Amino acid sequence: MLKKITIKFVVITSIIVVLAFSGHSNAYAEANNNSIKVSIPTFNIVVNGETVDCTHLKYPFIIHHNMTYIPLTQYWCTSLGLTYGFTSEDGLFVANYTAYIKTDSNDLDQSGKFQSEKNYTATIPDYPIHINGMLIDNHNESYPFIQFNGITYLPLTWDYVKDVFGWDLVWKDDVGLSISSEGILNEFGPGEQYDTVTIFTLEAYDAYSIVQSNTTSWIMGTEADEYGHYVHYNEGQNVSYYKLDYMSDSIDAIESAEVADKPYGLGSVQSDSVTSQFLIKDNQLYNGNEPVLDLTESLQESRTIDSFRIDKYDCNSINVYDVEISFKVDGESVPAPYTPRKSYALIGKGTEKLALIEDWPQDHSISSVYCFGKDGVYICSDSRYFDSARFNNGQGLVMMVHSDLSTSILNDQWPNWYSVTALGMDYEGNLYLKNTWFPEYTLPNQYNGTVSLVNDGYFKLDLTGKLTKIYPFIEANHITVTPTGDMYIDASWIDAIIHLQTEKWFTID
Repeated sequence: MLKKITIKFVVITSIIVVLAFSGHSNAYAEANNNSIKVSIPTFNIVVNGETVDCTHLKYPFIIHHNMTYIPLTQYWCTSLGLTYGFTSEDGLFVANYTAYIKTDSNDLDQSGKFQSEKNYTATIPDYPIHINGMLIDNHNESYPFIQFNGITYLPLTWDYVKDVFGWDLVWKDDVGLSISSEGILNEFGPGEQYDTVTIFTLEAYDAYSIVQSNTTSWIMGTEADEYGHYVHYNEGQNVSYYKLDYMSDSIDAIESAEVADKPYGLGSVQSDSVTSQFLIKDNQLYNGNEPVLDLTESLQESRTIDSFRIDKYDCNSINVYDVEISFKVDGESVPAPYTPRKSYALIGKGTEKLALIEDWPQDHSISSVYCFGKDGVYICSDSRYFDSARFNNGQGLVMMVHSDLSTSILNDQWPNWYSVTALGMDYEGNLYLKNTWFPEYTLPNQYNGTVSLVNDGYFKLDLTGKLTKIYPFIEANHITVTPTGDMYIDASWIDAIIHLQTEKWFTID
């Protein structure tokens, strides 16, 4: 059966989360006398399986106009996969970010002494509020964000909970209100069937993208285990395809993902494997008969060279070589993903001898190369590894190589960002970047570092070096840059494709 395709313009209306930030904003709201009355819930609340006793919380859930609100504290934001930021100039930012784990937050503060059904005074904040990068009109919301006890509260409306953040919410008379960001709540009876849908960009072309939708059918078991849980059985999957047209900014069902067009490749330079042109002898890397790299310093007492791989990128008469050396330990090869390795970047022009780029870090592999106008190239890495592929983090790096083969690292130009990741290039030569704070640079297995919603986001870097912000930070599993510079992201937390410039959300029902 053909699914309905919905283009959803997300209009933020109401939510149920609370966010903590400095108190000067609360004073501003009170000065404008935006006072309202709220109360403490009398029913049970369960968040990701954790029962909440609101009367003993310093920042309890509250009720306003029969709508439940959740405080945007670090604890609840981390538990539900959100992050936040606030400044007096730009206001409040809240966005999905599942990289943080629950242990990153503080314990619940249970120093509160509230009484159920008693009225308390709260305020409607006047500072700007951005949800997943979009500015909302809080004063015209049916259920506005609220500030109570120095914390911003989010209304638990269906629009926010389900459509914007991708959580699940269920009310049951015997349980109360249940919220889950970790999967579907038990809304189905034994033996009942239901579907889950995931969508993602399969391939991008000059004028369109192919989007794949996987609909998985499930059936709930008929007998509960000793804990009262029912097993959910996978009954099969249906795959369908859609064409997302850039010109019309629309999506339509198609019969097959097979097309005759060549993928755009996000404007990057395609590499060629040239490993066979090189050899290693006496710990030296040779290009034919010419030594180009001394590997002696890379060897430890227990390590010897095992193998190597070299890819070549050619742009603006500049040749870039991505060199990866793998090592044996105590004479034994180490299987992937534990293989110890180091990376090098070599560069040459015309018939000149290849030279090592001294500034290129040995713990970054080249992920992409882009032409810089008609003179130079950008060399990019999207992650740092720690001696092996198994240990890495997502600290991105972009290096510019000029026509005279001098180099500069773009990360060093912007002190607020430790991670600068190249996403793609348009036909005009503008480079698109994701810039993030990412302070945990030295930690392995931290692919998604801490972000700053106020500063971080998606940017365009033109040929003059001007950096323009396109959209605040928003979590993305995949990012498509079109030849005209439009950006589409795969947002798995909501199963949607989002066009950043137009703020359209494409979902498939």
